[in-house]
Amino acid sequence: MGRRPVPEETKQTLLDHFWKIYCEKPIEKITVREITDAAGFNRGTFYVYFTDVYNALQAIEDSILPGEEQFEEMIKDHHKGLDRHQSLEEFMDFYEQHGEKLQVLLGPNGDPTFVSRIKERVRRLLIPHSSELHKLNEKDRMKFEYMVEAEISSRLGIFTLWFSRGKDLPLEDLHQLVYDMEQKGSHQVGQEMLHRNDCK
Repeated sequence: MGRRPVPEETKQTLLDHFWKIYCEKPIEKITVREITDAAGFNRGTFYVYFTDVYNALQAIEDSILPGEEQFEEMIKDHHKGLDRHQSLEEFMDFYEQHGEKLQVLLGPNGDPTFVSRIKERVRRLLIPHSSELHKLNEKDRMKFEYMVEAEISSRLGIFTLWFSRGKDLPLEDLHQLVYDMEQKGSHQVGQEMLHRNDCK
C-alpha cells in the first residue's frame, strides 16, 4: 500500500494540475471535476483546500507576490545599495523562480486582475517601510505615492511587453535596461542610445 499524501502535497498536486490546465484554456472554462480527474482525487478533496477555481488561481498568484519578510529583505538590500552584479543575480533568481508563471499571468490570456493585485501588494508593503515618509507634508506624501505607482507600472509594463514579444531581448539586456532606467532615468538612457547610434 502506497504512502498516503500529506495535506500540503495534496494541495500542491491540485495546484500543479490546475496550472497545467490553466496554461491551455481560460479559467472560466475550467471545472473542478477536470482538475480532480487529472490529479486523481475526488471533487470533495478540492474543496478542502479551495473554494473554487479562482481561489486556486489566487493561491498561485500569492506564491509569486512578495510576503512581508521577503519584502523587508528587499528593502534592506535596496538601502545598502546593490551594484549591477548583485542586482542582476536577484533579477535572475526571481525570473528563474517565477518567470514561467509570470509569462502566462501577464500574457494576453492571463488574469487581468493580477497586475492590480501586484500593485496593491507592493504599495501596501513599500509605503510603510519608507522610513523617511513621515517627514513629508501631506501633498508630498501624495506625490510619493504617485511615484511608487509609476515605478511599479513601469516594471510591469516592461515585463508584459517582453513576454508578449516572445522575450525578444536577452534577459541580461532587459535587466541592464531596467537597471539603467532606475539609476539614470528613461530620458537619459534614451539620449545615450541616440548618441551612440549617431556616432556610428
